Amino acid sequence: MQWPQKVYVVLCAVAVFLSAFLLFLVQPLISKAILPWFGGTPAVWTTCMLFFQTGLLVGYFYADRLVHLEPRWQRPIHILLLAAAIALLPIVPSDAWKPADGRWPALRILLVLSVSVGLPYLVLSTTGPLLQAWFAATLPGRSPYRLYALSNAGSLLALVAYPLVLERWLEVPAQGWLWSAGFVLFAVCCAAVAWWSRWQSVGDEESGQLPGYPPQWRDWAAWLSLPMIAVIALLAVTQHVCRDIAVVPFLWVVPLALYLLSFIICFDRERWYAGRFWSLLVLGGSLLVMNVMLAKFLDQFFQEIGWTWEPSKVLRRVYIEAPIYFAWLFLACMLCHGELVRRKPAPKYLTRFYLALAAGGAAGGCLSALVFPYVFANYWELYLVLGAVLGLSLWVLYRDGWEPWFSRSWALCGAFFVIAATAAFLWSWTFGETFDNTVVTRVRNFYGMLTVREWYENEPQKHGFALYNGHILHGYQFADPQRRRLPTTYYDEGSGPQIVMQWLRKHHSPLRIGVIGLGTGTLAAYAEEGDYICFYEINPDVIKVQNEYFTYLKDCPAEKHIELGDARVQMERQEPQQFDVLFVDAFSGDAIPAHLMTREALAVYRRHMKPDGLVMFHISNRYLDLLPVVMGLAQDAGLSAVRFLDSEYGDVFSSSSDWVAVTASRNFTEDPEIVERQTAAVVDRLIVWTDHYSNLFEVLH
Repeated sequence: MQWPQKVYVVLCAVAVFLSAFLLFLVQPLISKAILPWFGGTPAVWTTCMLFFQTGLLVGYFYADRLVHLEPRWQRPIHILLLAAAIALLPIVPSDAWKPADGRWPALRILLVLSVSVGLPYLVLSTTGPLLQAWFAATLPGRSPYRLYALSNAGSLLALVAYPLVLERWLEVPAQGWLWSAGFVLFAVCCAAVAWWSRWQSVGDEESGQLPGYPPQWRDWAAWLSLPMIAVIALLAVTQHVCRDIAVVPFLWVVPLALYLLSFIICFDRERWYAGRFWSLLVLGGSLLVMNVMLAKFLDQFFQEIGWTWEPSKVLRRVYIEAPIYFAWLFLACMLCHGELVRRKPAPKYLTRFYLALAAGGAAGGCLSALVFPYVFANYWELYLVLGAVLGLSLWVLYRDGWEPWFSRSWALCGAFFVIAATAAFLWSWTFGETFDNTVVTRVRNFYGMLTVREWYENEPQKHGFALYNGHILHGYQFADPQRRRLPTTYYDEGSGPQIVMQWLRKHHSPLRIGVIGLGTGTLAAYAEEGDYICFYEINPDVIKVQNEYFTYLKDCPAEKHIELGDARVQMERQEPQQFDVLFVDAFSGDAIPAHLMTREALAVYRRHMKPDGLVMFHISNRYLDLLPVVMGLAQDAGLSAVRFLDSEYGDVFSSSSDWVAVTASRNFTEDPEIVERQTAAVVDRLIVWTDHYSNLFEVLH
């Protein structure tokens, strides 16, 4: 190869690598920038992924149309688009785009992303198929598909670099400027490739080594369905893990990195994908996932009848459960993308292939973000995609000849039997749960899944209604008019809220109370006539469910107010509220929105507190030890922290709870009654989270 061709190849490689690196670097960057505006829920990432998948589809469509234009038009059009994208930098959206309330979150996210990063992202998304088509036309006989593997390597590097380097050492505005500088460098390289490429329409002649047979309907069906299954699996697993642990970029990045790794392996060398081998691994991984699901259902069942089942606790530990789901996702993506590569066309049809691939991915993102949350009352997509992947693996085994594999191993036959039996059990369990006569209502939206159950209908002293977010209990109220004002679960006798409210009544009257997270409204049971209580709630369905099935707010004699929207966004806009106490009690399932436990969040809370006011953090969590974080925040702000751990189980639906009061009041911290009732807060280290840095590994149980 002559040196000009070598320079051209290097320029193509650099441009493709940079485009992919920036394309996937901007995804966690911009998602994290807007995450606090929309309540920090897993659906923020799902909606962002819908935007990115759709942007990829538009970019691939542009590339397909551009390479079919006359040669004299291709170069000026693309260089003009590069210049327009540079003119719109930097990409970080301003605070003016913060939502006023919690309505229409998905549409608002799509609008913010379109305005802030739409055109630069579109330009980046065109690069892979466009430069590969130019490469194939300029250097006939050389396969362009390895450039696709290179682009996925750049994407993977970006996903690794973001949580380990950029997120840790740079604030979001600085990340945006650094990304913008990288985009300018990419644009220069891409313009050079455009200027140097051999200009011809791809329809003028055949390029590449492979025969140029036209794609059949089976090819189009595979190009669309396989990426769709992979994207649904990616988003379902990401949402499941984030819903139960925390909504942070690291838990977005790991599954997306595994998704891209499967692309790299499959597109770099076809021989690395062996259908039977990966199908068998998928079957084994599916068996593990089913057992984790089974453990979750059994754990919930045994909790409800008062038993303990130790194996379920082991399987549900985060360092066991999350890797099992991530491993299954990687195997599923390997199966889908391996089958996709088996059907890749000649370079002549390359842009059509990538267009169909992007369309399938966009369809998966659209289903996950806009259809499933409003069609399914439960998180059925995880079960559906598990069944789809299992069906695909069985079909691949059948196609590639599975009989020798079965005849050689009775153990394998046994594994298939266990899979079938477990699948049947799970199906019957979830089917039965749907028609469970304890379920009064179940609603699902952008912010999560809410279930109201009626318990002990035939026992008047226990009869009541419970609210669940996902599988996590968020409150219980007795139906008996004589008992329905009694606080239960995490707020009952002996809990942190009960101790603090009892102390405040002795020293302040009336009280101004703030609560982040409405739930069943249980904390309103502590408000009395003359008090003022304000709830901050981002999910409109929580307000509807609370009004319809729970009466804590209706029975409360105090002045009441509900602020709809993310608590931090609303509090930043409000005048100081002079709260005596602020309860930070906003959970999505079992995940705490990290942006509510940062240095900046505490500064917002303190602006609304009286000088001797208390901020009460609810830190009960199965997966995360949040005590070092709250203690670190308190010390960082020059405040004292007092812990109240209530591990006693009293009446029905009495729950253990862990609360930490952060305050500047020495009257509170030195009061003998408080000193006697507090729990020692012993931590090995203090951790300070900020809006730009939080590390889950430091707080895993």
